[in-house]
Amino acid sequence: MKHLLLIILIFSYCSSYGQEEPIQTEEIDTLTHFFNFIDEISTAIDKNDREFIFKHTDSTTIEKILTKVPDTLYKDIYKKEIEKGYAALTTNMHNAINAGEYYNFINYTRDDDNTFYALFRYFSNDSGLNYHQYIATYKDDKFILKDIYILLTGQDFSDMLANSFNNSFNSESKTDADLYKKFLVLKNLGLNEKAFKVAEKITDTTIIDRTFLILKSQSASEYSDQAYTESMLEILEKYPQDPCITLLSIDYFYLKKDFNNLFRAIDDLEIYTDDDFLKYFKANYAFEIDEFYLAKENYEYIIKEYPSFVEADVMLLHTYHELDEPENAITLLSNMVNDGYSKKDLIDLVKNDMNDFYKTKTFKNWKKGH
Repeated sequence: MKHLLLIILIFSYCSSYGQEEPIQTEEIDTLTHFFNFIDEISTAIDKNDREFIFKHTDSTTIEKILTKVPDTLYKDIYKKEIEKGYAALTTNMHNAINAGEYYNFINYTRDDDNTFYALFRYFSNDSGLNYHQYIATYKDDKFILKDIYILLTGQDFSDMLANSFNNSFNSESKTDADLYKKFLVLKNLGLNEKAFKVAEKITDTTIIDRTFLILKSQSASEYSDQAYTESMLEILEKYPQDPCITLLSIDYFYLKKDFNNLFRAIDDLEIYTDDDFLKYFKANYAFEIDEFYLAKENYEYIIKEYPSFVEADVMLLHTYHELDEPENAITLLSNMVNDGYSKKDLIDLVKNDMNDFYKTKTFKNWKKGH
């Protein structure tokens, strides 16, 4: 079963400038550079420019990865592998966009050290929701990347790369350090059941941190719902207020059919990320449990704020049908045609999914007259 587990990354976000005092020219220039940098990242991903992110990453970040690799004699080789890792990140997002998935810059914040935190949302109907937080600093009239924070794993991308290189372990050793290395190797190979069973043997509290527990739950999610729920329960007990865990918990609460806590988690995540697109998830879950008025409220918000998002239009049409609101359904159908939807496709959709509505005089009049 695929849970909401993809690499993802995040956070803090709200604009804090321009409220009481006029923005200074210097700050305007900095913001202009920042938004240009964000555009360059987006363009690099759109064009699959595999070198851009690596070339614009701070050299100290690369050195930090190299200090964690198992054999310093091969630093040049590892540096090339690090570059491949950044290139793969670009390609993965590029391929996702080409497959019809979504990757969008949402908002940003900054701290007193002139470090900017740019939030990108990754969304796929198949894989779920993810966030990428690009952490950039302004130096010598240009921006450089310090790192990319991965929300679901609670890791920086640089740490993920370092862990992926640390694949040597003594298969005979039973020390927790070697077991952890073995766990990472098995997980990276996709042998999730074996990885989880190795992780279960680790008792060293210096190893059992948030990141380890999240990686362990990811392995569990790929082979056993019971192991996954037990792993998630352990995480929720240890890190109840962690935003990273909040995102993970949405899938957990769904699996448990605990919709009260699920909706609370979505609300908490929306507050933390300032991402109103999360209302789409609330609408979907509300629709699933027949809370159609709640679904309607949130779908209507989404189609207003995200007019090109097809899935919300279709789901709102289904919601109007469930609520027996034919006039709203007809208005929505007309708006969809005006927005470029195929009328024939919409007629087929209603015929196949809402046959009782299809047979009504109201729909027949629309079909003939629009």
